[in-house]
Parts: sequence; structure tokens; C-alpha cells
Amino acid sequence: MAELLVFLLPNLEVAEIVGVLLNLIGYLFSGFSPPASTLPSATVWLYDITPMTYSVAAFSTVVFGACSSAGDLGCTQMTNVPPSLPENITVKEYLETNFLMKHSEIWRNSGILVVFVLLFGVFTLFAMRFLNYQKR
Repeated sequence: MAELLVFLLPNLEVAEIVGVLLNLIGYLFSGFSPPASTLPSATVWLYDITPMTYSVAAFSTVVFGACSSAGDLGCTQMTNVPPSLPENITVKEYLETNFLMKHSEIWRNSGILVVFVLLFGVFTLFAMRFLNYQKR
């Protein structure tokens, strides 16, 4: 996305400011802090279009969402949970209910990330081809 901003905007300073703004929006609406289950309904569309949502979900579910054997971290029972959560909740269940990140969606999330990379590449090529900020 940074390369796209450099070619899309007239100078590097503007690209840096817009990049910081887009990164901030990406971090805020990636579904981690605040958790995806607590996002206001008016901002769910930002959660859906943010590429960071899918990278955080893919990496988190690889580490914490797998529960194929008893020794996996996802199968571990959480202790000292707040009263709003069930008593015997596992790490995998907590990830699914609070952050809306499912282990079964790893390939979908990875595919969406590949699509984002390709889209940003195509948009960068169009910006390189059709935008010119040089003055004659």
C-alpha cells in the first residue's frame, strides 16, 4: 500500500501522512483492540475492508486457534476469566467468540490477503502509468 501511496500522491510528505492515517485506521479496525465482537455496527464495514483484519486473523488462528490434539495451545482452558465469559472456555473458543477469528478460515483469510496484494499492485501500475505530477 505504501508504494501505491507514493505513486498516487504528489509528494512524499503527503504520502507519509496519508500512510500513517491508513495504518492507524487499519490497527483500530483489525478486530484486535477493540475486539471485533464489540465494534459498533456502523464501523463493521471498516473491519471488513481492512487488510490487517485478515493478516491478524490468519496469524492468530495459526497459533491460538488450532485444537487438534490435547497439547495444542488452543485446547488450553483459560483461568481467571471475567464473569462475562463461561467458566471452562478454551483459548480457541475465546478467540472465536471475542475476536471472531476461526481456525477454519485460515485459507480464506490468506486468499483475501493475496487478493489485496494483487489489487494494490494493479492500482500501483495504473498510478504509475496515468498520474504525472511533473510541471513543465
